[in-house]
Amino acid sequence: MNDGYIRRILTLAAARKIRVFWLLPPIQPALQQRCEQSGFDARHQKFVRGFQAEFSNVTVLDGRHANYDPQVFFDPHHLARDGAAVLSYDVAMMLRRAINADHALSRWVNLPAYGNRRIDGPLEDVEQSRVAARLERAQRIH
Repeated sequence: MNDGYIRRILTLAAARKIRVFWLLPPIQPALQQRCEQSGFDARHQKFVRGFQAEFSNVTVLDGRHANYDPQVFFDPHHLARDGAAVLSYDVAMMLRRAINADHALSRWVNLPAYGNRRIDGPLEDVEQSRVAARLERAQRIH
């Protein structure tokens, strides 16, 4: 089923000459290693590369081997606030390079290794957002 829906959206994007950036996000290094040992990672990479071969408008941003610290994950599959901020920053920098005519990206780009990035502005995690939303609702009621 995924194959059909992915094909439909990529076909539509190609017909409209829209570039597609397919993100392979980082997961905890221990889980990434298990995915590689089991063969799942190779099958998934083959799946993605198959679409990329078919659709010239697809660029893959690969964060699988960016060595994110296990402490910046909410769970083995999902980044917490600080990890997500770094990933968002790195993806934004790649997109900036992609739209800059002077810096053509290859069609498969490895994201940079995890590290501290200067992220301007306050960061809010999901729990902080919930608290803020509750406070706002309570203020409207009173």
